[in-house]
Amino acid sequence: MSHDFLNSCDVLDAVEAVEHFLKQYFLRRSAEVKNLSPQLLESMEYSLFSGGKRFRPSVCLSINPKATALAAAIEMVHTYSLIHDDLPCMDNDDERRGRPSNHKKFSEPLALLAGDALLTESFLLLAENYEADIASRLIKILSRASGMSGMVGGQAMDMKLGNPLADTSALQQVHLAKTAELIAVATEGAGVVDGASAELCKKLREVGLLLGFCFQIKDDLLDGQQDLSEKSFLHFLSTDEVRGLLDQKTTDGLALLAELPRAYQKLSHFFDFNKTRLH
Repeated sequence: MSHDFLNSCDVLDAVEAVEHFLKQYFLRRSAEVKNLSPQLLESMEYSLFSGGKRFRPSVCLSINPKATALAAAIEMVHTYSLIHDDLPCMDNDDERRGRPSNHKKFSEPLALLAGDALLTESFLLLAENYEADIASRLIKILSRASGMSGMVGGQAMDMKLGNPLADTSALQQVHLAKTAELIAVATEGAGVVDGASAELCKKLREVGLLLGFCFQIKDDLLDGQQDLSEKSFLHFLSTDEVRGLLDQKTTDGLALLAELPRAYQKLSHFFDFNKTRLH
């Protein structure tokens, strides 16, 4: 299922569309960047085009194939977060996707600035590619998901710089903020670009949060015995209990999704894929 899904025409087309859009964007912006720092551009592109699954853009484009700019902006924010996560002051990882981490390849200061630039460029990208009212809504939801009440706030808790991770309720907060919020931008934002009603966009956000939460639960299972810290559900629950939690949240997500228009039902494949993925 995982292999077939990742190699399906819809997913491959989504990945190709985002890759093309990002390369064209950087080609256009490269002259300005190179005049200041060619190394900065190289560092940004090194991580952005490192062969990731493009899970979030694929989710976005499965709902609305015309939301390519939004999908690209989400991937820029995701890439920035990975660069910063790998820094010595954070997770201190030397490798990412089988290659040296950005800071190992280019230096810590340049990696820090590359992440900063990718985050900032994501908002410029949205402002340039959508009408003012749509761009404003997209920037608002992307900022909310990326900032102190979303990914950054979740990362602070993950780094023990916030409320203690004393139970599964606190850990769920971390997973929702750190991982699920950005995936919810892919679903809610695609609805915004599609002209969906406020009520429908709210439901799309809820589906995205459930999908993102399931994604992180699956990561905990895949990490298994390698990470039994309080940052994993396996610290509090048995493997069977965590699998049961994944099954329940997947069922909840699919049930909510079934209430939405048929055009959005492709999202069900991502819930199914997540349950069976091996990495």
